[in-house]
Amino acid sequence: MLKCIFCILAILFVLVLFISYSKVKRYTNPKSQQKEKVYVDEYVKDLPLKEITLITKDNIQIKGWFVPKNTKKAVILVHGIAENRSFLNRLTKFYYEKDFSVVSIDLRNHGKSQNTKTTLGYKERLDVLSAVKFLKEKDFDNILVHGISMGAVASILAKDENPEDINLVIADSPYISLKESTRYTYRRFPSLLADLLTNISLFLGERFTGIDVKKLDIRPVLEKYPKDIYLIFCEFDPYLDTKKAYEEFKDYNTFFFENTSHAMAFVWYPERYQQVISKILSKSGDK
Repeated sequence: MLKCIFCILAILFVLVLFISYSKVKRYTNPKSQQKEKVYVDEYVKDLPLKEITLITKDNIQIKGWFVPKNTKKAVILVHGIAENRSFLNRLTKFYYEKDFSVVSIDLRNHGKSQNTKTTLGYKERLDVLSAVKFLKEKDFDNILVHGISMGAVASILAKDENPEDINLVIADSPYISLKESTRYTYRRFPSLLADLLTNISLFLGERFTGIDVKKLDIRPVLEKYPKDIYLIFCEFDPYLDTKKAYEEFKDYNTFFFENTSHAMAFVWYPERYQQVISKILSKSGDK
């Protein structure tokens, strides 16, 4: 009987390890899941796209587009996990028509950028900062960063590292902390099992990436720059309890899209989304 119990526990432990390992592997190497290659579609085909190559502080090669406009204001567009710059083509067109120059990048290990480990926003902040450096060298004095999902987290962390050069961040569907987000993805499991899966996943993630999970908490940055960061939450989000997050940050610059999936508000409700962005730009003085 005791031997049987040990066998069941051993099988359960192996199963927990497998589930945790699979999740971590999927998120630290998302390029294998990327559905689309970089493409030019009807949103950007008539824009003056210029292919650019940026080098980050940690010597990673980042590819992207620069879409110049005769203006001193610019926006950096930052996609989410398992996507690339083309996912944000409609936003490229929107900002260009709002008289912004646009830099749209492929994050490391995505699109045409250099393959390396994905760190769910931490080292990706360096990709954003390389785009900031590119724009500063061209004498842009008003820089907005608009990030989606993991790109939103990277944008917020970049703001914390270079607050002088990043005037504004629009963060669409960020997680608040990686620990909370990981726990939320296991919410359908019994509580004790969910906690175990969370702890093992975070442990493996730290071993794979070398990144302290505590560094992937954006709450301190939000508290530090409440007027410079705008949050957008979507109701149906598998990575975040968005209603709880909205309640926590409703006194900040926060918008909530109902009946919308994670990071898809700009696709499902483009007119309303553009109205929200226009409102943000107007409030910040970028009309």
